[in-house]
This record gives sequence, C-alpha cells and structure tokens, in this order.
Amino acid sequence: MTIRTFVRVELEEPDTEQYPPFWEAMQNLGFKRTIIGKKTRKAFRLPKGLYLIEKASAEEALSLTKQAVTTAKVEARMFCVPAGPGVRFANLQEDDEASEDEMFEATDEAK
Repeated sequence: MTIRTFVRVELEEPDTEQYPPFWEAMQNLGFKRTIIGKKTRKAFRLPKGLYLIEKASAEEALSLTKQAVTTAKVEARMFCVPAGPGVRFANLQEDDEASEDEMFEATDEAK
C-alpha cells in the first residue's frame, strides 16, 4: 500500500507574496496540490492550504513541511494526517478550473 499524507498549512501572516516561494519549496520536496479521482482519473485541486505527499509518513511529512517553511522564510501552523485507502472527497474543482487566486506560478503541479 502506498503511504500518503495530507498536510494542512496555515501561514501565520498570510501575504500573497509569501505563497509562491512557500509553494515552490513544498513542490520541490514532493508535495502536490492535486489529487487524482479514482473513478474519473481527473486531477482535482485540493482546498487552499492543503497538500498531499506520497511515500512519506506523517512524521516525514511534518519534517519536510518544516523544511519548506524554513526555506521560504515564513511562519506557519502545520497539521499532518496519514491517509488510508478510505479517503473520500467531493465538490473539488478540477485542476484546470481552479481560480487564478488558488493557482501558483510553479510548474508541473499535477505530476
């Protein structure tokens, strides 16, 4: 079974200028902002502040998130939850329909 962990990050001083470097740091460490639907195989955008990393336990995900926070020079609250096979979601936007304010300039987000 693949290990997957969801991470919720809340920047302590949300500033639109902080998000791109933070997202870039998260992406460089393997985090994604999309999830693939099991039935449709379409990419869906996770809610703002929620990230997914595969092949990392909650402990590893927390350590990597702390590393991204340090790299981006931001302060944040972090919450990591391991995801089992029973994860369900509804009403998420398809990745290509996500509003511009939810999208960052980083490339290859839906790998």
